[in-house]
Amino acid sequence: GRDDLDVDGNWAPGGPAASGDPVPAKASAGKKRKRKGGPEEEAASPPAPAEVAAATPKKTKKKRRKVEAGAALGDDVVSSGDAREVARARLSTAWLGEAKASSLTQLELKEVVPELEWFLPCGSGTPLADLPKSVPAEAQSGAGALGSIRDAAAMPAPRKRGISTLVLCLSAERAFELAEEIQRGWKTKPTILVAHGGGRRKDQVARQAAAVAAGVAVGIATPGRVLRFLAEGSLDMAGVEVVVLDLAPDRKMRDVLTLPETRRDFFGLLRSHLTRRLGADRGARLALCNAK
Repeated sequence: GRDDLDVDGNWAPGGPAASGDPVPAKASAGKKRKRKGGPEEEAASPPAPAEVAAATPKKTKKKRRKVEAGAALGDDVVSSGDAREVARARLSTAWLGEAKASSLTQLELKEVVPELEWFLPCGSGTPLADLPKSVPAEAQSGAGALGSIRDAAAMPAPRKRGISTLVLCLSAERAFELAEEIQRGWKTKPTILVAHGGGRRKDQVARQAAAVAAGVAVGIATPGRVLRFLAEGSLDMAGVEVVVLDLAPDRKMRDVLTLPETRRDFFGLLRSHLTRRLGADRGARLALCNAK
């Protein structure tokens, strides 16, 4: 009957089912993706984190130098040699800043070349109150009055027109703070040589100049006031044994070596009056303290 006819109307005995031929499978709607390569070419699954950590070589940590330019390091962190390197780097950086701000020539730039021998071997982060005892015993010969304070000995009499230990700071306000530190840690009363109090400024300077002319053991001043004493002849730098730079920052994070006015005055003092004495036998020494 009609069941024996194929789709074209030709007779097929028993039809496709009866003939035992397999029924052709229906073509899929889309193309099958061909698999590239065999199982051995397939991407390997990512290793576990533990395997990665085991296979990855550990990085060798570089040994950090203790000396970094401008860093504030105490005596318990650095050796005496490192402390002087830190101080020299700090001063060199400030000098480059001053040279740029003042448009100095290359010849003028060579006027200040800090050397290790200029500095006492004490950390620039040392509090001022602890400065005398931070100076190593082998450096006491160049520490002036600081050595006597450390050993609780009587301080030698200051020279006429001299300030044995001169502490330079930012301002009058800071000078009074440092005076309290010195009285607490050094057990001595310093002479404050800054503009303060009432009265005529000229009279105040005259009184301070008279005190300097008589000789001061420990004095606190701004660089500008020291330059004035030198200009008027009441101070002779030959009578200065140690110059201490207070590097504590003010509210705007400026210190003696970064505030333009005090930096200019300090390097004026250094270039004109101090350089020839620093590092020389029986000459003056620099000490940095309170750096942050």
